[in-house]
Amino acid sequence: MKLENHYTAIIEMYLQKYSQLKLYIDANGKIAKTEKEQDGIWQLDRNLRKILNQLPINFETTKNLVITLKQ
Repeated sequence: MKLENHYTAIIEMYLQKYSQLKLYIDANGKIAKTEKEQDGIWQLDRNLRKILNQLPINFETTKNLVITLKQ
C-alpha cells in the first residue's frame, strides 16, 4: 500500500515524537481510529484521525485494516 505524500509528512512528524502509531481503516477506506504509543501505553488520538480524514485520499479496501507503524 502506497502512502501519499500528505500522509507521509504527517505520519513522519508523529513518529518523531511517538514510537508507534496504529491506523484503523474501515471497509470504506476512511480512518476509523488512531492510536499512539507513548511510554509503552497505547493512547487514542482523535486529532490525528481528524487530520488524516480531511485529506482527499482514501484507501481502497473492502475489509477493515489495522496498520501499525514503527520508528
